Amino acid sequence: MATVHSSALDTGGQRLTWDGLAAGETGQRARVSWPDTITISGTFGGATVTLLGTNVPGGAGYAVHDLADAALAAISKTAAGAAVCLERFAEIWPVVTGGDGTTAIVVTVVA
Repeated sequence: MATVHSSALDTGGQRLTWDGLAAGETGQRARVSWPDTITISGTFGGATVTLLGTNVPGGAGYAVHDLADAALAAISKTAAGAAVCLERFAEIWPVVTGGDGTTAIVVTVVA
């Protein structure tokens, strides 16, 4: 599981970064005030990265939802890109599906 790193911004916001997500890996859940801009970069190796969220932090049997962008589509990327998130969840995390031995993805959320 990729560990999330959190840092404060000079503007009073928050930056969350998941480094080096590998093929088939799920990032550590993180609490965020309100995700705004999401950037996804790195080597994909055929992988897809999807951002998920829940309003039941750490709970069992919780409902999981795709984070949606400005077009109300799931934030899911097969190549480097960025998205604006319209939804607010108590916790968010990235999930990598597919990929190969070269997959190394970085997901950054600014709130």
